[in-house]
Formats: sequence, C-alpha cells, structure tokens
Amino acid sequence: MAATTRGPTPRATTPAAQSSDGPQQDRTSGRRNGRQNTPGGGLEASINLVVLAGHLSSPPAITQLRSGDELRRYEVTVTPEESDGAADRAESVPVVWFAPRRPPRLESGSPVVVLGRVRRRFFGAGGRTVSRTEVVAERVWRDSPDRRGRLLARAVARLESALGG
Repeated sequence: MAATTRGPTPRATTPAAQSSDGPQQDRTSGRRNGRQNTPGGGLEASINLVVLAGHLSSPPAITQLRSGDELRRYEVTVTPEESDGAADRAESVPVVWFAPRRPPRLESGSPVVVLGRVRRRFFGAGGRTVSRTEVVAERVWRDSPDRRGRLLARAVARLESALGG
C-alpha cells in the first residue's frame, strides 16, 4: 500500500485512489484533493465568508494595540427575516476590525454592511479558559444601496472563486 503525505503524518490511501482515472482519496480523513466528502458523495469547498447588514447597537469601541495598530469593536444588530416574510427577533453580532485603513465615522444606530469571516478565539479569564465567536471584518461600510451592491459583488466573486465557478 502506498502512502501520501498531508502535513507531518503520512497517511495511507487505497489502491483505487492511486489510479489516474479519478480524484485521489485519503482513506483516513475522507478528503479528496483537499475538499471534504459530503454524505451525498459530493465535494464541499472550505469557505468562511460573512456578509452582515444591520445597524450599530452601540458606539464603536476603539483600542490602540501595543503594536501601534488600531482595533475597532462593533456590535451589529441584525433582524433576520423568516421565509414567510415575518421578522424574527434581533440578533447582536460582535465584529472586530484590525488596523482599518479608512474607517467610516459611525455612531450608535448607524446602518452598516460588514464583509468578513467568522472566528472563534480562546483566552483566559478569571482562571478559566473561555471562548468568543466573532466576525473579523475585512471591510465595514456605512450602509447604502450602492455600497451594498459593491459588497455583494465582492462576496459573490469570492464564493465563485472558492467553489471553482
């Protein structure tokens, strides 16, 4: 049985996976050419992309880091709509933006659009390890129809690129 290397540990592959007439499959991880197998047999790309449209529930918190970079924290409130058109309860989403080049002037209640990714970070607090899930912003804009259109075009382009479309 031949072995392929993915990371520091060699992993065995099936003889069928070694043939040139199909994608290589890593038996131990269930991956094909870097994409995860789904139960239905399809391939699922790895994508971490967030688009939020809502309003700030509080003024931005601005912190100067030891490195000299600026960190902005936002609480973005979004009101999702159910499929029947009825509004569900509002949800508050924490957003962080590291070293923004030209941050917009925002205040509590400002309509915003955010493009970013989800991150879960772990840190110590009170002698315990706790975690926080937040959106790490790539860009934050004051919401307007024009800006929302540009943001959605960027998001669609990124999805198409990730999915090979």
